[in-house]
Amino acid sequence: MLHAFNFIGKNAPLLIIAYTGYNLFFIKSRLYLMLATVIFSYILNVALKQTIKEPRTEPNIFRESPTERYGMPSGHMQLFTAVSTVYWLSMRSHPVWEWIGIGGLMAISAAERWMNRKHSVAQMVVGAIVGTITGWMMYLVAQKRY
Repeated sequence: MLHAFNFIGKNAPLLIIAYTGYNLFFIKSRLYLMLATVIFSYILNVALKQTIKEPRTEPNIFRESPTERYGMPSGHMQLFTAVSTVYWLSMRSHPVWEWIGIGGLMAISAAERWMNRKHSVAQMVVGAIVGTITGWMMYLVAQKRY
């Protein structure tokens, strides 16, 4: 059970990218927007980690990697919320199960990152805020373009 929890928590951003990509597949401009958001969010996350340089809660995790040894902001939360924000703004309606599923995946991912001492709560909150702002800004830029 714990193995499944860790697997889902670690891969939640990939799951949300796959789910939203599938739903946006026939809306090409939105699919491209989502992919651009993933790339921009990743680059922004690496730049922020290199600037802030706040270590992870467990200093021995990823200590050999120059991009993964820092924890502020959480890349998982940033990517998850950026893609989710673009998706929410791009689609006209969302069934209740979608709200529960996406929110549940985010909660599992946050719990896994915290329980395995990969991030502090503050690092995840900042990641979620940065991701939400990134997704919203990417959506606004795309609205002006299309």
